[in-house]
Amino acid sequence: MRSPVVVAVARDPAEAQIWCDALREDGIEAGTYERGPGAAFGGLTTVVSDYPVLVSPARIGDARNVIAELGGAPFLSPVEFAEAGEQKRTWLLLPAMLILAMVVFLFVLNAFVA
Repeated sequence: MRSPVVVAVARDPAEAQIWCDALREDGIEAGTYERGPGAAFGGLTTVVSDYPVLVSPARIGDARNVIAELGGAPFLSPVEFAEAGEQKRTWLLLPAMLILAMVVFLFVLNAFVA
């Protein structure tokens, strides 16, 4: 089973709990935790704390819709698709491969000229 992913980040624990309750009502397993310096002090809520809402990757689309309907659309986390990351890596490797091919070509050309 894949690890849960962050679907949205709430500003306070009440907002996170409302979203989790709504997700559970729709049959989506959800959880939250405090992220910030207050978490290290036993859950002391601070101004810089936030509360990620976690769901299964298989249900992220449904979860985004539920949270958006509750007015939480501005707090939805960006969705990264595996194909997009793979495509980025391909485009980053292409110039490196071209440079390597040019170096090999110049090396071979130099060997024939000398």
